[in-house]
Amino acid sequence: MDNGISGEPAPAQSYARPNRCFACGKENAIGLKLEFSHRPDGEALAHWTPGEQHEGWPGVVHGGLLSTVLDEAMAHAVLASGLRALTAELRVRFREPAAPGRELTVKGWVVQRSKRLVEAEASIAGQDGSEYAHGWGRFLCVGEPAEPAG
Repeated sequence: MDNGISGEPAPAQSYARPNRCFACGKENAIGLKLEFSHRPDGEALAHWTPGEQHEGWPGVVHGGLLSTVLDEAMAHAVLASGLRALTAELRVRFREPAAPGRELTVKGWVVQRSKRLVEAEASIAGQDGSEYAHGWGRFLCVGEPAEPAG
């Protein structure tokens, strides 16, 4: 695969490298630093408290960040099921505005797999169980299966 800059192949992804992922990377100074727990059935769970710096409109968490969190939850669910995949398609429905400063529960789960395509869903909910956003994604498997996360 061409890296798009020098015409040379892009380096292979290495999981030994520092994790600079915007959503879950510990080494990303401006990242969200989400911490997901994984279940072997293909489910991922995290808690996130967005701050005022995550606002779009005053008092409302930016929808693009909520979309990012949903995508990450689905990607971690795919990883939890022992697969490596990239997002091919993402659809989000915003149900209610999410306010900064309140803890949110983020959950992703695998719905179906066929050959190289994995379908997943994710939800962002408040502590009372009300859903703020829901996501649906399709992921394209790449490379060798991952070690199931635990």
